[in-house]
Amino acid sequence: MSEAEVVEELRQCFIKELGYPEDCVQTKPQYRIRLHPSDTKGYPVDIAVFRDPRKRDVDLVIVGECKQPRRRDGIEQLKVLLRNSSAEAGVWYRSVEYAYIGKTYDERGRIEFIDLPSLPRFGQSIKDIGRIKRKDLVKPLKLRQTFVHLHNRLAATAVGVTRAIDIAEQLI
Repeated sequence: MSEAEVVEELRQCFIKELGYPEDCVQTKPQYRIRLHPSDTKGYPVDIAVFRDPRKRDVDLVIVGECKQPRRRDGIEQLKVLLRNSSAEAGVWYRSVEYAYIGKTYDERGRIEFIDLPSLPRFGQSIKDIGRIKRKDLVKPLKLRQTFVHLHNRLAATAVGVTRAIDIAEQLI
């Protein structure tokens, strides 16, 4: 799958599954995160999600990284983007593999990164994740891919479980 197809698939996920309005999701031209106000270049973001269609820097909610082929590199790139922006969540996505990262602050105001189980829906923050009501549930676009994601998550976190049948039992 090409990078453009991966970005479009992620864009569709934000719109259809997470409820973001189409004009709040930007892929082209690439949004750039500036290090300081006079910065003209900045870091390009594969996908930028805003809480408002005016797409101001302060309205940036989620950044997406699809260029990095390796998970570790993608997560490091996400951390750079999150440190230098107002976004509170980031996603590294490569078709079947993904990682969700949240940005929080400790009591001294220092940035900390946490793994997130999912991304916030439109109008939510990372604190609202996991507080979904039944009426808010949305049918996934690709159910098979959803099960692959769940399987991979369990396989990565399960201790002493390596057989696919054992992972399937945990999933059920």
